[in-house]
Amino acid sequence: MVNVIWEIARKELLSYFTGKTAMLRNLIMLAIFCVVPITQIGSALRAGGYSSEVLSQSLEFYLMFSSFYALVMASTIAVMAFPYEKEQKTIEYLFTLPLKDWEILAGKALAAILAGIAGLAFVMAVILGYVLVLNGHLIQWVTPFPTMSLLLTILVIAPMIVVLSVLIIVAVSGFISNARMTYLPMYVIAGIVVGLSFARSGLGEYAMLANGIIIALLAAAIAVTFVVSVKTFNRERIAGN
Repeated sequence: MVNVIWEIARKELLSYFTGKTAMLRNLIMLAIFCVVPITQIGSALRAGGYSSEVLSQSLEFYLMFSSFYALVMASTIAVMAFPYEKEQKTIEYLFTLPLKDWEILAGKALAAILAGIAGLAFVMAVILGYVLVLNGHLIQWVTPFPTMSLLLTILVIAPMIVVLSVLIIVAVSGFISNARMTYLPMYVIAGIVVGLSFARSGLGEYAMLANGIIIALLAAAIAVTFVVSVKTFNRERIAGN
């Protein structure tokens, strides 16, 4: 079972990362989502007197912003989950294999999730590394670093948003034949990310409570989305779209 899911995911990853256009687009996006946060965090540190509190707050906001890179990359893979199979005339072959519906969905989602999490880790590592190397000797470490809220943002909330966006898009791609329309959920999720970033930045002492609520809601949304995706999965409809 694990091998089957991995083989589906591997095929999706190879089809994406062997494309020159996709790789060029990735490099451009990576530059944007690294340079903008690094520049803004540097400005915030200068304005805030290079305090560790300002550093934590800035990182929490702009690392969430940088997760757009992972969202876009993962969504680009997820959006072609079934449209790509139809373009390659392999959808009928896929559906004739002795696979359960949830195995097909898990394999399709796994490829995008792995790419998204890897992209998320890379872009955040670049930003963190650059900011600390460039400004570390100037920062006044008057507060604990990293904060628990920052750790939750990096290790839990941002990855969960990537997982949720992938599951939603893979599910929607089975209903919509036009790949461009399948990107609509990503724009909604991107808007939510921006909203979360702005909302949490103004909560102060209530930030941890907000983080707990966000994590609980994301976990519930991920579970519900996967269950609904499996329940509504229809091979005949997908093949006929």
